[in-house]
Amino acid sequence: MRGRFIFLLPAVLLLNVSCFDDEEKTTSPQAAITSFSLGYYNVKVYDINTDRKDTIVYRREGGAMFPFTIDQVHNRIYNTDSLSYGSKIDSVTVSVSSIGTVAYSYADNPDSAVIWESTDYIDFTRDLVFYVVSTDGTFLRAYDVDVNMHKVFPDSLIWSGPDSLNFPALAGISSVVRSDTV
Repeated sequence: MRGRFIFLLPAVLLLNVSCFDDEEKTTSPQAAITSFSLGYYNVKVYDINTDRKDTIVYRREGGAMFPFTIDQVHNRIYNTDSLSYGSKIDSVTVSVSSIGTVAYSYADNPDSAVIWESTDYIDFTRDLVFYVVSTDGTFLRAYDVDVNMHKVFPDSLIWSGPDSLNFPALAGISSVVRSDTV
């Protein structure tokens, strides 16, 4: 019984392969980016080494930790949760899923659009535009890409409010400094 199935297997495989060749390629007037995520990049971290000296180290961080939102109405791609402070995003790969063919260019040089490939290293420190062309070539859609990143070191406190002299609660209060107190 097993011998019969072994002889039928090559015939079934040949039949399936020939069916794949007969399929027509369908085209669509739709163009959209359906998913977008950054690859791995380095993050500059301040640390203390074994000699108790301040040092800078770079740690790898994955863009999948920071999901991107695709606004199909306003043609924007952005991350609502900012990347870590010190992220080096000047040479990062990106994963894109789309309906249509994807290309990208920098906003300061829109005439130099390049067909996107998954191995491309892209500079996200510059303003970036991703384009999608429908498979039938009748529709083009442009997405502005904004990568948000923390601009302040997370363990610091920056006070940009008014100085203490203009606080109403402190008006008319004087302080005395005595040298004999500890």
